[in-house]
Amino acid sequence: MKLFNRMITASLEILPESLVKPLIYPLVAKNYVAGPTIKDAVGRTKIINARGAEATIDHLGEEARDKREVEQNIRVYESIIRAINLENLRASIAIKPTNFGLRFDPNFCREAMRDIILAAAEKKIFTWIDMENSSTTSATIDFYLEAQWEFGDLVGMALQAYLRRSLSDICYIRKNIHHGVPHIRLCKGIYNEAPAIAIKEMPLINLNYYTLLESLISIGSYVGVATHDPVRISEAIQLIKKYKAQKRCEFQMLLGVENPPLYALIKSGYRWLVYVPFGIKWYGYSLRRFKENPQIVGYILKNMLKNRKYK
Repeated sequence: MKLFNRMITASLEILPESLVKPLIYPLVAKNYVAGPTIKDAVGRTKIINARGAEATIDHLGEEARDKREVEQNIRVYESIIRAINLENLRASIAIKPTNFGLRFDPNFCREAMRDIILAAAEKKIFTWIDMENSSTTSATIDFYLEAQWEFGDLVGMALQAYLRRSLSDICYIRKNIHHGVPHIRLCKGIYNEAPAIAIKEMPLINLNYYTLLESLISIGSYVGVATHDPVRISEAIQLIKKYKAQKRCEFQMLLGVENPPLYALIKSGYRWLVYVPFGIKWYGYSLRRFKENPQIVGYILKNMLKNRKYK
């Protein structure tokens, strides 16, 4: 069944978007995406906060095409920051460099992202810089170091365990951090990369995840342990205890990915954060979630067999 689900997931990537969207939207909207509007993200964040967790709010979208689109994205994030402040939410924000013009004007991108981080920092709101595919890794790290010099512990970035370069990136970040400690979200990685760039075998990715996690914790970083894998969570807890690092580690999960062991962590005193994406550009994000979690394909097939119609 797992192989079948993976085959279907691969097929979704080559089928016309107009055919796939009506099938997966209800599932995605309910489970993986808060909804199309900021109001939806705020509502979901309130629920998360009530359960004792924090949220990081992400406006979905990548690869902005021009400055007008970037300016629209800036306005959205300004609205998110206002909402977090006015609603007194326990929430941070997450931004993607290509959504602010990295591809067509890196300098404009840096200025745009700095404006967002500054607006958030003025309200004591933390900003996570998401990691995209490997073509953006070096630029993302350099911008993080630049932003960290100005905003200190109010900005962090993601690293991906499947990238072969990540251990050297940790060394580079540690060497070039300006003050305070690195704030790093460690995830496994989900973009399709060449074997020379990314590890393909999951056991080896898991092994590298452990290596990177111990490296980050041992050098005093603040670490977001971003995984739903119970074994990785157990290993992380062991490392946290070994290095007495509970106050500088948190566990992070995606909206819609239920993981009872993570709920129990709150009662044990650990920070827990939920990634809350919203917006109309949910399609690419959703396909990557399917690749990471192919078993949800079964739910789609059940809906197809029931011949249900969705708007």
